[in-house]
Amino acid sequence: SNGNVFTNTDTCSTFSGVVLLTEHSCNGTAPLIEIIACPAGYACTDGACVSSPTTTNPAVSVISIPLSLGWNFISLPVVPSDLAITSVLKNIAGKFSLVQGDTETYDPLLPADVNSLTKLEANKGYEIKVTEAATLQVAGSYPNYTTNQWIQALNPKTGWNKIGVPFTYSVKVGEISFGPYGYIAQTYNPFQTTQQTLTYFSGLNGKKDFILFDPKKGYDVKVLDKCVS
Repeated sequence: SNGNVFTNTDTCSTFSGVVLLTEHSCNGTAPLIEIIACPAGYACTDGACVSSPTTTNPAVSVISIPLSLGWNFISLPVVPSDLAITSVLKNIAGKFSLVQGDTETYDPLLPADVNSLTKLEANKGYEIKVTEAATLQVAGSYPNYTTNQWIQALNPKTGWNKIGVPFTYSVKVGEISFGPYGYIAQTYNPFQTTQQTLTYFSGLNGKKDFILFDPKKGYDVKVLDKCVS
């Protein structure tokens, strides 16, 4: 390691009226623990220092996700009443050729018992290859998570995870903790015709091409299991 400091929020608590944050860091190869105050305007919610969103989630909504020709990296911010992939994607049937999850795939031309991806869930990210421009419409309910409850429900594993944001609003990348050693997040650049990748390293010296996790988009998040330089 070259001594870069990678920080991640662990838990927070209130002591004598002051909201305190226990912060796990990496300095070189050694993990550090420091008790600091949560930033102004933040509150301790379910063990995490988070800013209060100005927008709340409606109970039920119909969301529209525009899809461009080729690969799209998406997520469902709502929980469909029927999670079956054929039900969720029924309004774009015949307009896509492949869907990929973390390790599972779905090909609409293959028999059902051959496909390993059988349902689409909120919280998770999916790559979908469409054969013509289309708009996916999905009706469902928002989970109404806090950001910390979202991470708990997501339960990311060490290594790469495809994730999505189950909110109507964007979440600041720097407010999210996926583990004590930090993480790397990547997504496609929506303004490029090629699959240019945007990258975020959680850390003081890391690369930050983007600063928000946005609803309807998918993200690859690599949860680190050690300090990295």
